[in-house]
Amino acid sequence: MRPLPFWLLLLSACDEPLEDSAAPITPESIAATAKDGDAVEARGFVHTLTYDTWSAGDTGEGEEGDGEEAWTRKDGRWLLFRSVAPEGVAYADVNADLVTEDATILLGWGLGVALSDTDARPRIDDEIEVSGTFRWSTWNDHPVPVVEDATVTVVTGATPGAAGETCASDDDCADTLVCDRATTTCAAAKELGWGALWRDVDGSCYSDADCPLGQTCDTSFVVPDSGEYTWRFDAAHKQGASLCVPTVNDPDTACPRAWSTRDVAGGRFTEGREVCVDGDVQLNIGASDGDTHLQLRVDEPIPYPMMDAHIYLFGATTEIGPAHKNPDRPQGAVLDPDVGQHIRVLGTMRWDGDHGWYEVHPVKQWWVVE
Repeated sequence: MRPLPFWLLLLSACDEPLEDSAAPITPESIAATAKDGDAVEARGFVHTLTYDTWSAGDTGEGEEGDGEEAWTRKDGRWLLFRSVAPEGVAYADVNADLVTEDATILLGWGLGVALSDTDARPRIDDEIEVSGTFRWSTWNDHPVPVVEDATVTVVTGATPGAAGETCASDDDCADTLVCDRATTTCAAAKELGWGALWRDVDGSCYSDADCPLGQTCDTSFVVPDSGEYTWRFDAAHKQGASLCVPTVNDPDTACPRAWSTRDVAGGRFTEGREVCVDGDVQLNIGASDGDTHLQLRVDEPIPYPMMDAHIYLFGATTEIGPAHKNPDRPQGAVLDPDVGQHIRVLGTMRWDGDHGWYEVHPVKQWWVVE
């Protein structure tokens, strides 16, 4: 095992030993003093969620959605929590070269909690208590302090709906679930693929039943079968289809909750979940396939996969597809916002294995918000 970084040694000198503390102590103290295999408990605040990836050895010659993914997401998630943000780290301005340093990763990490893909995921800024077994684990080839076999209790924060509970939108349900339109109850998402019709990557529909709650199928407008504004994927199987649109074109009505860019970048939600995300436009990039990448700034870009480089450079990814850009739509085209605008986007979460990130795709609407 490599030696602890200097900042953890300082914490170790200042904190009481684990056995002398009657109440749950801080995540920072656990990271500084616990030994591998110790039974620990700590109390702190969620600052993000993250995941791990490995390269599938793709040559980069394939196309998006062709099944030849360059990056595969490992099972599970890491819930990261701490007492306070570490001093001296300006996340939005961090030098990209620093993200390869173990000490910088540890500063951003705090203390991790190993979660399965089906475990409840406390939300950013929730106060939580965690008990379990302390381990030094590996994340993206970096040593990180984690709690395994953990019991997580939310001290302050909302409790989202479990499977079978009544819902009016996906936001009413736990992050691993969606709100089933037919039953208006929280349920597991269906399998989602680039060619799947359920919560399609193009946002296609034939009736309201094909759309998430809070959206309708605008059958007054049929997407053309060819040309600049046709479907991005599998156009041959979408002839005569329309687009899902917000029932009310208003950000507060269409979006019961606005999530952060950290929620997108950290892979908080199950694929197929409908989300609204607030963020500043960092980059506005037109792709050769007709999509526009709206890259939203992530306020705390450490730590995310692939050594953080793609998050540092590109932020959280959202994409407007060609069909939504059609100026002939009754709602008008979903135009490209300007860099620097603070916007709220509405769209569908999915995993993009070609880039190794989660994204909102398609963006069905966006609004400028304060």
